Amino acid sequence: MRWSNRRLPVWALGVGILAILAGLVWKTAVFPRLDRIPADLHQVLHLQGTWKVLDPATMQPQEIQLAMTEEYRARGTRGRLLLLERQVTASNAGTGEPLERLRS
Repeated sequence: MRWSNRRLPVWALGVGILAILAGLVWKTAVFPRLDRIPADLHQVLHLQGTWKVLDPATMQPQEIQLAMTEEYRARGTRGRLLLLERQVTASNAGTGEPLERLRS
């Protein structure tokens, strides 16, 4: 395609200006609203699975049914940083016995 006098067509100039305007709107109006974490964040995760451990008496692997709960809670902010508290509790899903070594 040849352009007369090596000039860009008018539509290409319009597309370029629209792209620049869209970028400015995104950077100044849209992105700052998406970049926020709520200061009252509270998230609880419930996890289940198996945990393979070595029985020291028999030297054989054992599988334990595991149930874990991870809780994340916001404790405050410092500027743009969010301070989180994490608490993990784990128990044997079959017996309900707490597993103290996996607590945090």
